[in-house]
Amino acid sequence: MSTKHRSSKVTRSVEVTADYQPIPSTKHPGFVLYRATYTETVTSVRNGKSSKPVVTERPMTGIAPRGALEKLLSGETTTMPRPVVKRDDWSSILSAVKPAFLEVARQIGFYTESGTNPYEGLTFEDPLTAMEAGEEVIFVEWHSAAHQMFDLEGRPLPVCLGFNYIDGGFSEDKYDLLKAASILLKRKDVTLHLAGGERSWQYCATKPDLTDPKLYIGNIPGYNAERGRSQCLSFRWHPTVEDYRKVFLAMEPKAYAALRTACFTTDIFGLRAGGATHFDDPHKTRRAERDDDSDDRDEDHA
Repeated sequence: MSTKHRSSKVTRSVEVTADYQPIPSTKHPGFVLYRATYTETVTSVRNGKSSKPVVTERPMTGIAPRGALEKLLSGETTTMPRPVVKRDDWSSILSAVKPAFLEVARQIGFYTESGTNPYEGLTFEDPLTAMEAGEEVIFVEWHSAAHQMFDLEGRPLPVCLGFNYIDGGFSEDKYDLLKAASILLKRKDVTLHLAGGERSWQYCATKPDLTDPKLYIGNIPGYNAERGRSQCLSFRWHPTVEDYRKVFLAMEPKAYAALRTACFTTDIFGLRAGGATHFDDPHKTRRAERDDDSDDRDEDHA
């Protein structure tokens, strides 16, 4: 009886090549645009005979910290992290986008219809190659947690903002809804939703032939309605850069929820000037007044 001895081994080699350049930012130094190729070669040797090498190439492109690219080139890692930066304790993503991306953000914002992606095709997976080809590449800081967007100098860029009886308190306890609707209907940067629309106003346009402001006042659903708060307006605001930055500067704190209050305090829609608000305080309501009167009557009666 004879025994045959067989020997085998596998050799693996990795090569990484990359082109890169810094992104044009003073606020976020250390990030680069990169285009890399990760090449892995595997060769099997069995009984002294080498098999045909298997070569796998993996292209890698995007934006990343320069330190991460250096680790990739040195073989310390095989992956690249997302380009995350911090703003107001939230994570933001640096993105390379086409000019049309900014207009979609201004017109639609984060309120997209289920199953749709209006931003599809408007970002660059390989911004370095796009720039070398002469395409217009815009870099933004996409702050999804706060529904905000900034340029690379940290200046806010306009994102569509929604208002209704929940988001913005557009109900009759704060506003004369008929006057408010009349004012908003005249604005080119506002899309009113017919009949209040609950919260489904993202794709509902103002009808140009329906100019009666009464048609835009709707009923608040019974599970959210209260005595003195049963009707509402619903609309989207498509701000200009100048108007959005005016509101942003008045925002305190710099958080998404405070944007709507800043719209009130700056009177960006002209509602206070047009006599459509019941109070100059954005937090005051007629319901609160009635509650105070009720407490006084209870004390007098006692």
